[in-house]
Amino acid sequence: MDAMECGRLPIAPVAFLTRGEPMKHEPMDDSNIARDRVGTPSVSGPLFVWLAHEDPLATTTTPSGNATLARRAMNESETPVLVVVHGLGEHAGRYDRIARRLAGHGWTVVAEDLLGHGRQPGRRGDASYDELLDQVERVWRGAGEYGRPRAIWGHSFGGNLVLNTLLRRGRLAGLEGALVTGPMLRAALPIPAWKRWAARWVTPWFPKLLVPTDIDAEDLTHDARQVEAFRNDPLNLSVVSARLGKAMLESAQWALDHASQWNERTDRLPLTLWHGAEDRLTDCQASHEFARAAGEPAEFEPWAGGRHELHQELFHERFADRLEGLLGHWSTNTKLASTP
Repeated sequence: MDAMECGRLPIAPVAFLTRGEPMKHEPMDDSNIARDRVGTPSVSGPLFVWLAHEDPLATTTTPSGNATLARRAMNESETPVLVVVHGLGEHAGRYDRIARRLAGHGWTVVAEDLLGHGRQPGRRGDASYDELLDQVERVWRGAGEYGRPRAIWGHSFGGNLVLNTLLRRGRLAGLEGALVTGPMLRAALPIPAWKRWAARWVTPWFPKLLVPTDIDAEDLTHDARQVEAFRNDPLNLSVVSARLGKAMLESAQWALDHASQWNERTDRLPLTLWHGAEDRLTDCQASHEFARAAGEPAEFEPWAGGRHELHQELFHERFADRLEGLLGHWSTNTKLASTP
């Protein structure tokens, strides 16, 4: 793959719903697990779970249903679970369309608003990078409440978090494959000098100072409806703390510097990097560099005509088809490898 292929840029409690419906609730906490009954979901918390259609418990709305019993039955199932890690300034609810599609084809999807985002408590736009890495691991472990966690997908800054979690802390238990889309490994356009200066000199004194992200919704997708939805979503953020912005840039470079250790640190975990060839937010070529340094089984593919959010593009159905195929491929290969 050469640079031209990337394009050129100008300088919780549980509430079970009818099948495929998303559930919105609070962070996973065993002490709260039986507080809600089956039926109308809670919308007060940052954790989303879209249950697979094939699970019979996800198709009932019995008012007297017991959440504790429902959870126990889910634990005994082999329903595959995909954990999603969203990007900077957005929230887990923005993955509703693709999650419903996957739920309709047998995958349970789990996503939680990152700290400082969406419905999470605390200061908006601010979080410790190490706490975010902890959150990725915690959500992965907690996803076992809904089936068998098998795959993880990180988008943009979420892709940065997934790559850094796996490189720094090793392969997650039971993980069969990782997908990152438009990962934040390098900014597509030069970072303004004042932001670089602030990251170096202001952050140590004012780590929680909020600075604008300068994300233009037009850079996310060619789909005008999705652009308008992003602009009108009150849960999206336009600012980030100085310490989080600095950590994002530093961790991006760290991941590129250590990409060659991917197989050693992750036990040769299958990795796929998809990047919009017209991405004006994160650098497509950086994804190529990461995959090339990581070596097989890491695979890189630039998507022609795609901006930053491939799953929100006009070709979102094709993206969903490819994602389903990728998840199935990982599962099949894992079963074959485990067969005596």
